[in-house]
Amino acid sequence: MDFLLKLGFDWNEFWRPDVGSGKTINYVETPQVGLLPLPVFLLIVALISFVVILLIKRRFSCRALFSSALYSFMLAGSLLAVRMEYNWLKMFERDFNRFHGTDISERPSTVQVYYFYRLVSLMKTSVPEGEGIRAVAIEPEDKMVFFADKLANYFFLPVKVSEEGRYVWISKFHRASYDPGTGVLTIQGSRFKARLYRSFGDGAALYEIREDHR
Repeated sequence: MDFLLKLGFDWNEFWRPDVGSGKTINYVETPQVGLLPLPVFLLIVALISFVVILLIKRRFSCRALFSSALYSFMLAGSLLAVRMEYNWLKMFERDFNRFHGTDISERPSTVQVYYFYRLVSLMKTSVPEGEGIRAVAIEPEDKMVFFADKLANYFFLPVKVSEEGRYVWISKFHRASYDPGTGVLTIQGSRFKARLYRSFGDGAALYEIREDHR
């Protein structure tokens, strides 16, 4: 009975959709089957299928081995395709129910990162026309800041983010400090001569860079 319960749980987990969100943009995780990642599970399916097909054929010639391997990987590939297409179908269903018939200006309020989206939108409208945002090097190990930075780059569009940008933004997630006396802004290990251009509260601000400071 316990085995059947676990089998049913693993089966439900296999079909549990992982929908994209404002946090992931368009990336979704592949499911697990019990403790097995999906690629490992599919390889096991292919191996079992290979053995079963060989036993059904009752031949062990090169042709039988090749065709058995081909059919087994076709089966595993088809299972992967069906599973991930099901995932996209559930995402389309969710988006249709959420967005259909709503005004385009209201749609951002439904995503999980709406308040971050609003913050970046305020910063974007504060940047003078023709100016850009300075790209700051952030280590991937600093996951929260790395994620926020990449997502902000997406939300800043069409304002360009580059190494020549004149303005730099900070949030409560950044390791940042500003010395008004010297006018030096330190952010994630990078230092700039800058002035506070606009504060948005809760540790968020936009600075105008005067020059790089080593």
